[in-house]
Amino acid sequence: MLEIVRKHIGWGLKVILAVTIVTFVFFFGFNQLYRQTQDATAIKVGKQSILFAELRIAYDSQVDRLRKSMKDGEIPDFLLKSLKESAQRQLITQSLIDQFAHSHGFKVIDEELRDNILKDKDFDPVAYKNFIRNFYNRYGLSYEDLIRKELLLNDFQSWVQKVEPIDEEKGEIQWTFETVAFPKEKKGAAFEAQKLWSLGKEANPLLKQNKLAAEKVGPIALDEHKKVFGGQLKREDYAKIFALTRPKSGPLEPFVNQDEFLVVRLLEIKKPGRQKPENKETYLPHFRVTDSFFRAFADKTKVESFIKADDL
Repeated sequence: MLEIVRKHIGWGLKVILAVTIVTFVFFFGFNQLYRQTQDATAIKVGKQSILFAELRIAYDSQVDRLRKSMKDGEIPDFLLKSLKESAQRQLITQSLIDQFAHSHGFKVIDEELRDNILKDKDFDPVAYKNFIRNFYNRYGLSYEDLIRKELLLNDFQSWVQKVEPIDEEKGEIQWTFETVAFPKEKKGAAFEAQKLWSLGKEANPLLKQNKLAAEKVGPIALDEHKKVFGGQLKREDYAKIFALTRPKSGPLEPFVNQDEFLVVRLLEIKKPGRQKPENKETYLPHFRVTDSFFRAFADKTKVESFIKADDL
């Protein structure tokens, strides 16, 4: 979505404030979009709101790309309607991924944002400062917040796409876990045990001290995930567990239900026969896990639209 903005505004251009504004107004055609409309929610996706300003930027970006691909630059009305629907689907999908990624601990740190902004060799701090001020005044949106969202999507996509090729005819991945349920009054011991397991260390003396024993669960396939802790965890928690790839490793902290602290580690992962990839990239066997839980997350997330026929 922001690629169009980058193409039309270069940080290295030492432009006057007014020129920057005129360029943006001419390109996006926001004259008819009042500030109160910009700030209004166009679509509600779970706990996240998509503003009319975001929707307009996504829509106009698609219109601009299509217009450049047509000989006379004229776009039929039926295609414009299709682009409106496409822009909405695009932002809904981005919002779902953004929320899902955040729930799994993904975030863009300030250093990553800074490096992305400064990567242009012609970067001009004065022009950039003027630009982000005008961007906010014009659209009521923080340009750097949009950049953060874009970087988060890219980071999450890169992580998910590092998948391990699976030969479906030779079976499924099988996981074997070790679990312990600590009573609520033994919170400290539960956190200590989970920390030991996350570091690949043993926790047997600690378990023995607390008169507890670990239970082996598996080998199990992904669709048997509820065998771990009897289905007491949330979908996103199971996603974290089945995304583990290193034997004798575990999450950093235990999971919590109403009465217990639940400690877990991966003992073994058995993968079906397959051909080794030709490249040397490190693959992770979590794509199907992540995809399955993302679909479940998307299915249960409520999407509500406040868009009228003539809003765009």
